[in-house]
Amino acid sequence: MEEDNNNSNNNNNNNNNNNNEWKEEEKEGKKKAISIRECKTILDSKVISFLKLFYDDSILLENVISSLINPPNQTTMRINSLKSNREEAIQKLNEIFSKEGRMQMEIKKHSILKDCIFIHVNGPLSIEGGHPEIIVDTKCGEAIMRGADIFAPGILGAASGIRSNEKVSVVIDVDKQVRKGCTEHYRGRKILVGNGMTTMSRSVFYMAKSGVAVKMNEPVFSSPPLNGILPDILYLQNLPSMVVSHVLNPQPGETILDMCASPGGKSTHIAQLMKDDGTIHSIDKNEGKADIIQKLCNQLGITCVKVHALDSTKLLNAQKDLYSKEDIKFEAGSFDRILLDPPCSGLGQRPRIREDMNLASLLSYAPYQRKLMHTAVQLLKEGGTLVYSTCTLNPQENEELVRFALDNFPLRLERAEPYLGSPGLVWKKKSEEEINQILGNGKETLGERRGKKQKKSLDVNIGVGLSVEEASKVQRFDPSLDGTIGFFVAKFVKTKENTS
Repeated sequence: MEEDNNNSNNNNNNNNNNNNEWKEEEKEGKKKAISIRECKTILDSKVISFLKLFYDDSILLENVISSLINPPNQTTMRINSLKSNREEAIQKLNEIFSKEGRMQMEIKKHSILKDCIFIHVNGPLSIEGGHPEIIVDTKCGEAIMRGADIFAPGILGAASGIRSNEKVSVVIDVDKQVRKGCTEHYRGRKILVGNGMTTMSRSVFYMAKSGVAVKMNEPVFSSPPLNGILPDILYLQNLPSMVVSHVLNPQPGETILDMCASPGGKSTHIAQLMKDDGTIHSIDKNEGKADIIQKLCNQLGITCVKVHALDSTKLLNAQKDLYSKEDIKFEAGSFDRILLDPPCSGLGQRPRIREDMNLASLLSYAPYQRKLMHTAVQLLKEGGTLVYSTCTLNPQENEELVRFALDNFPLRLERAEPYLGSPGLVWKKKSEEEINQILGNGKETLGERRGKKQKKSLDVNIGVGLSVEEASKVQRFDPSLDGTIGFFVAKFVKTKENTS
């Protein structure tokens, strides 16, 4: 775990000092949890080298990576405008906070998005550990940093003899070394994410299949636990994800397609904006994920969404809908607006303690996204709107995808408004020699053939990207500048096909 320091020139020295500190503690037979202030997200070195091909300013990339370890600076909630309004939602939240004896936090209205309220997140706070330890994995630790309590199944290890109603220190197992049920003092790398009070004894932790085991009353980030609160009128959603539906600007009575819709947050938001009047076809390939979309629609009282379990790359062909069990085929030019929020590398999600994705995996997303774009353009009416979005900072899946779309399809790029993010990246085209110099041996990766590991070379090509004018029309949410998760939004309008 590298140290995070605002002065990037000191990073190498800080990292070396930090590693020496770990070694000295090992000699003494101890290992204390470190503060989140001293850390930054662990990323594959080849992935970082690949990103350097697009970030001509190395300081900018360093700042982005350093920001991923922390959660967004706001906890944002979308109001279900079909059932409530911001004033009523704020009043009900304050009543719940007061009744449950929670620390009062100021709930604010977003100045531009009229269906959004938020709470500022303070941190990282100075929290002293030293209490009996509870060890969690990185995913559970990241949830804690966004306001979650610890449910019993999320506990990996716990000090012997922990009782109910006992103060504990919660640490993250950085290197994924702890086995479930661990009782020994863990000597690996660990990060303190706060202190809490147990609601059950250690002997019950591993038998319980549900229920809160630790209430986090001293987290390193002051983000309140909001899951399950007012579920019919409040939906926890990242700010850029809300922006997407507003950029799409759906109108009552329209026919709209959400090509990769699970878990349904954007589909239900679109339904709210069109006052539940019209038709939204929400697609996911997986039947179970399609069911999650339908359950969210039921929870929010939305009726205009039709859920399908289909392959979105083949929507122009007849398919068996695994959800409705009917044969489905969509005609070309049948949708007024389309949202394409495809599977992506997710390199903008935060907080992120570590990201284990390698370069080969990172490069695998763009080809699939291009296939989805090809289908989307065919399904869109002439003059219709197509919005493309991802939660990744990888320019190959963002600006390069926009360049591909503009060069290959009858699309016009429009300014993605409301504009709350930053302009897209612009980079100078790299020669093969420059690519090899930046990546070094990063293009080589281990493959496997007939049970034997072999080195193979990855095909890494960097396109021209966007002009400055084009980049000003897309939105790139930069965690280090905008305080949100990393995100990307582009808006297109389908023009008349050039038949020649």
